[in-house]
Amino acid sequence: MNSQRSPAPLTQEELRRFEAKYVTEIDGCWYWIATTTHSGYGLFHRVARKQMEQAHRVSYAHYKGMIPDDREIDHICRSRSCVRPDHLELVT
Repeated sequence: MNSQRSPAPLTQEELRRFEAKYVTEIDGCWYWIATTTHSGYGLFHRVARKQMEQAHRVSYAHYKGMIPDDREIDHICRSRSCVRPDHLELVT
């Protein structure tokens, strides 16, 4: 089970910063080009909240909605650095 709380939706300023941190490639993925974890997941700094959050979770929460506590986010495209909401799904 995922112990992280669902990220809050992005503010307009955060969304502008978030969108500057990925590139869209021909395969359709939005590849995170900023800070990543040692295992390849993107990290996004929420300035107002003074914390880092996993970029794919931020993307899912902003574009698709809350992440229930008993669910995790899976990358359908199998790329850990992808933050495209259409490539993310809730799983148990």
